[in-house]
Amino acid sequence: MKITAALLMVLVLFLPNTYPQDYTQMSLPEGAVARLGKGIVKGVLYSPDGARLAVRTYMGIWLYDTTNYRTIALLIGDTGHYNSIAFGADGKTLASGSWNNTVRLWDTETGEQKGTLTGQMLDIVDLVFSRDDATLTGVSRDNHLMLWDTKAGEMKGLIAGDRGRIREAAFSPDGTTVACVHSDRTVRLWNAVTGEQKRTLTGHAEEVFSIAFSSDGRTVASGAGDGTARLWDVKMGELKQILTGHIEMSYSVAFSSDGKTLAGGRLDGTILLWKVH
Repeated sequence: MKITAALLMVLVLFLPNTYPQDYTQMSLPEGAVARLGKGIVKGVLYSPDGARLAVRTYMGIWLYDTTNYRTIALLIGDTGHYNSIAFGADGKTLASGSWNNTVRLWDTETGEQKGTLTGQMLDIVDLVFSRDDATLTGVSRDNHLMLWDTKAGEMKGLIAGDRGRIREAAFSPDGTTVACVHSDRTVRLWNAVTGEQKRTLTGHAEEVFSIAFSSDGRTVASGAGDGTARLWDVKMGELKQILTGHIEMSYSVAFSSDGKTLAGGRLDGTILLWKVH
């Protein structure tokens, strides 16, 4: 379901504001006495368990308790300009990527900052946790992919963006492989532990926009501007199937939890569903 910009604005402006304190007094800079408004909405994200809702605005990240939709915290750090956010699998950690080349980890129950991750990066535009939350990957605007050990708070791998712009990344279910889509029309598979390249998948006639792993990790799907979605064998690096359906552009792809259905989104608002087998 699409959420319009107007609905997002209503969501932020009219959610209850009294828990655990009046939002007008939250995270005020020195010398300020009150806050007016909540900022223009840039994105919203539910935690995996549905217990939290994170709303990314130009002011910061508003964190809500979905049982009553009351404000838990306003997450700011030293900047309000957050390009991306991601919940950990257990919903207890939220990662945020900002314009100041910093990734922050937040406690979603208290709103307190748990840690800061840094590295060779310029503006984090996409963040993804591995399924076990042990690894966090971040895509930067200067076409680098960082891999962090979330427990140690240290970078454990860096993938240089010398193959065109990295648009999106995804972890395999077992967390051992990370897939990236590049503006040079390729999909590349990397070892999430060592940062070494494992496979390069080629065949799309236009730029690739989206990537998704099946639940068993054996298949990866890619959607591209050539109007196709493609299914690849992860182990062999071979093309298994080309999915079409009068698509102008396959802008995003996603597997169902049982891996039997693939959904593909078009720019005209249409969603196509394919039987994978």
